[in-house]
Amino acid sequence: MSAAASRPPPSWARETPTSNHVVALCAALLVVLASILIDPSAEGATLFGVALPPMCALKTLTDLDCPGCGLTRSFGFMGEGSPFEALKMHILGPAMWIFVAAQIPYRGMILGRRLGPWNAPAADVSE
Repeated sequence: MSAAASRPPPSWARETPTSNHVVALCAALLVVLASILIDPSAEGATLFGVALPPMCALKTLTDLDCPGCGLTRSFGFMGEGSPFEALKMHILGPAMWIFVAAQIPYRGMILGRRLGPWNAPAADVSE
C-alpha cells in the first residue's frame, strides 16, 4: 500500500454528521415558516397582530442602520411572495431567503438518502 492511500481524507472531504443536517433542516423550516407568518410593512413587522420589537440594538442606540437592518421585513415580504417589496427592505434579502428555502429540499434529500429504508442493514438470508 502506498503512503497516499493510507492517509485520511482532508477535513473538507469528510462526511458531515447527520445531526448537522437535521439541525440545518429544522432551522430552515423555522425561518421559512416564520417568514410566511410575519406580516411586514415599511414601518415594522407583526406576528399574529402583535408588533415585533425593534431587533437591532445598533439602530435603537445610535439610529444608524446596520448591515442587517430590514432583513426580517425582507424575509416577511418573500414569505408573502412579494420579491420587489423584499428588495426595497434589503438588497440581499431575497437571495438569502432563497438560499435558506433551498436548504429544505437539499437537506431533506441528504437525510432521505442516509436514513431511508434502503439503508437498513440487510437481513441475513443464509440457511
